[in-house]
Amino acid sequence: MNYNFSEKDAHDLVRQIEQLGSQAIAIQCDIASGESVESMIQQGLDYFGRIDILVNNAGVVVDKPIFEKTIEEFKRTIDVNLTGNFLCTR
Repeated sequence: MNYNFSEKDAHDLVRQIEQLGSQAIAIQCDIASGESVESMIQQGLDYFGRIDILVNNAGVVVDKPIFEKTIEEFKRTIDVNLTGNFLCTR
């Protein structure tokens, strides 16, 4: 279970998964960072021994008109929504 900001919510979800009889761990990761993704993958491998499924569902939205959007906001959107999916899949 990857999270970037809400550690409490991630750990709450891990507890719910464990209550259903499955295993889970929460790992903080900024998927726009290759180094962070590599660390997340290694932690998952260390804990479970293998990775069977990847769900690329991280994404950001800057909900404002394009003329008001900064280049930094645009770059962050590309980094998370495109580069992050690439890094995790690779």
